[in-house]
Amino acid sequence: VTRLGRYAECLLAWFLQHGPTARLIAANVPLRRAGLTLGECDFLVQTRAGRRLHWELAVKCYLHAGDGRAQLSDYVGPNLQDRFDLKLSHLLDHQLPLSGREEFVTLGHTGPWEPQMFIKGWLFYRQGETSSDPVEIDPAHARGWWSTRADWPAFAAGHAQAWRVLPRLEWLAPRRHEAGVAEAEGIAFVDVAALGERIAHQNGPTMVAAFHTDDAGRWVERSRGFIVPDDWPQKAQAFARQ
Repeated sequence: VTRLGRYAECLLAWFLQHGPTARLIAANVPLRRAGLTLGECDFLVQTRAGRRLHWELAVKCYLHAGDGRAQLSDYVGPNLQDRFDLKLSHLLDHQLPLSGREEFVTLGHTGPWEPQMFIKGWLFYRQGETSSDPVEIDPAHARGWWSTRADWPAFAAGHAQAWRVLPRLEWLAPRRHEAGVAEAEGIAFVDVAALGERIAHQNGPTMVAAFHTDDAGRWVERSRGFIVPDDWPQKAQAFARQ
């Protein structure tokens, strides 16, 4: 598994198979018509009370690029290939209605099914700027920062004891590493200068995390964010307004 969304699906499927709450009936159920795939239902779940739920899961990291505006279209993917408003529309208009289609009924999963969506992940805001959240977003959502390469060294100075680049499958939750284990696993913590050199020639945004050590000697994540190329903000704003 290399895709973050697929990794999240595997974790949720494991919980439904082994956890104490709802029961997993089926996962990744494809709908087809005349040999063409219409879509795929992520999860079919039955609760202890007998409710039958069709769950759609999305795990996303979006950067706010809207100069203080509070619109979902201002939240863009780091590679400028995805946007929060477009993703939400796809879930509402295409994914959630799948369990109500005639093609789904013929699969034999007795309903009716109640569609629900779960959009999880992180939203990142430009370092030093504030903006109000759109009404669709939970105020308690996971937050991070983003900074251009030119601005990041000033922000990073004194912010943390050490830094590291986060590989994609570590994007879901804050990281914590037991003392001595990180080194044994080949996880490298570096200073501001070394991290700057590492990302200097990368073409796109890079997610990094700031760490400090606690009283037990564990490395604990303090914050996380994206370091983006200096021309990224202008491109992001243009993409947000397309």
